[in-house]
Amino acid sequence: AGTTRIDDDHTDDGSNDGTLEMLRDYEAPYRLIVEHQENLGKSVAVNRAAERASGTYCLLLDDDIVGTAELLTEHLHAQERQGGVVAAGPMTLEIPTPADGFTNWYRWRVWEPHYRRLLDAPKMNYRSCYGGNLSMPLQAFREVGGLATDITRGEDTDLAYRLEQHGL
Repeated sequence: AGTTRIDDDHTDDGSNDGTLEMLRDYEAPYRLIVEHQENLGKSVAVNRAAERASGTYCLLLDDDIVGTAELLTEHLHAQERQGGVVAAGPMTLEIPTPADGFTNWYRWRVWEPHYRRLLDAPKMNYRSCYGGNLSMPLQAFREVGGLATDITRGEDTDLAYRLEQHGL
């Protein structure tokens, strides 16, 4: 269970670790709506938050992504410069030292090359998109039906495919 943030709306997806209480007590420097639902999954929580959101753009961040001011600024600039796009931001992977062999292999053979290719690519396509750090116009997210709730893996790539077919 976790919490999803889109625009100014949090939907807590059945957490039982104090997240809901922390969000309700948090004095945000922006309008914050907190809603709790039984554990129905990330897609349902994101879609519910998007229904209630009031912003122009939608930024999907996974629970292990730190939403810094720089991250938010870069996504906003990408949206404003391009006139509405699907924007995926590069992510760094911080691993503990010492890390096991598989973790080091994954970082250097999978993670780092993937994000180097994204940064060097003249144009991305839906296969390059992961929902952990992804933005798009909120209206487009709604028009394509949000995240699929009938699949258990790849819902972010599925969303990116439908957004690409929608013209983004």
